[in-house]
Order: sequence, then C-alpha cells, then structure tokens
Amino acid sequence: MKTASQRVAEALRKKNMTIAQFARITGVQDATLRKQLDRNSSIKMHHLEAYSKALGVSIEYLLTGIDQGPGESNMGKIRCLSDLPKIPFYELQRVSAGKGIDFEYDKPIGMRSITPEFLEMAKGKLCMIRAEGSSMEPLIMNGAELIVDFMPITEPRPGIHVIQVDNQLCVKDIEMLPGRVMMVRSRNPDYPDKIFDEETSITVRVLGRVLGQQQMFW
Repeated sequence: MKTASQRVAEALRKKNMTIAQFARITGVQDATLRKQLDRNSSIKMHHLEAYSKALGVSIEYLLTGIDQGPGESNMGKIRCLSDLPKIPFYELQRVSAGKGIDFEYDKPIGMRSITPEFLEMAKGKLCMIRAEGSSMEPLIMNGAELIVDFMPITEPRPGIHVIQVDNQLCVKDIEMLPGRVMMVRSRNPDYPDKIFDEETSITVRVLGRVLGQQQMFW
C-alpha cells in the first residue's frame, strides 16, 4: 500500500516538476520536502493540504489513493484535519503490566487521526500502538505507529498480529499449522522463528490483528 509521500512523489514525476519547484509553489521548505519524499517520511496535515491544492488532487487521494472527482466517495471527502476520525493511542509499556490492554481501566495517552477505511475493516476495538524493536524490520520499523483491531482471536488467519507471550506483548507474523501449532515469525532474519503447541509451557494469546500503519497527523 502506497503512502502519501509516495503518491506526492508520483504526482511530481507525472508533472515533470522538481522538488525545488514544488517547494516554491507550496511554500514548504526544500529540505522538509526532500525528507518527506526521499525518505518516505510522514507528512503533517497542513502540508498535505498545501500539496493537494498544488497538485489538484484531494487530500483523500493522497492518503488512500481513492479519488472519485467532484462526487462524494463512500468515505466522504477529507478536506481538513477535523474530518478525520480519531482513535485512542496506547503506550504498551504502560498498560495492564504487560498483560494486554484493559479498555475499562487503561487510559489512552492521546488520540490519533486515521483515514476512514480502517473503520470499515475493524471488527473489534480499534486503537493505535507504537511498535518497539527491530524484529519486524524492514516491514515495521522501530517506532512505527500501528492500527490494531483488538479482539480475542482463537483461529487467527495468517498475518501480522499483536500477541501476548506470557506477560510480554509483541507484534509478530503468525500462522496456524495443523495440530493447533502456531508458527511465530519475525521479518528480521536475525530473529529466529518460534513454534508453540499445546505441550509448550509458555502461554500465547492472540489479542488483535494489525490492519496497517498510519502516517501521523497533528
């Protein structure tokens, strides 16, 4: 899935416009633009507003790749920050002593804006967490903010999930094998795969499914 930075860079290529030219048009500093586009960094909302006007596309298109022209899409047009839905943001080190998120007692440390398609994908409690460590790099970088659909999952489909291994929460790629065997994989080859079955003394619970990563909006 492309990011907003990648869509801006793609639009510039189609218009044969340099970053320096785009910086003059938008009023955004050349160095800021290069960091956002060359390094695929997150883009703040007021920059997205400037970029959408300069490129003649909607903010919704830059965020999601969906743009139905002058008509309304099924998500509605995103024109400003207040149009974006918000979900709670949790620091996992602070919640329930590492035993998962208790939504009745654990308080979020803030709210994060997301694009609406994530609401349509969710089946449980939608919230955002920050990934820590390098075990899932390069897919998920240290410090990435992940949108997670939290709900107990007894028969997880293959994919990226938040799991609890004893008292530790982690983000891993999991797959269920025959005989109720769970394969837990990291994307970084420096971290070995792990297998858990009914004879394993370690308790593993699947707490939720990672829907994706969201760029930060303020």
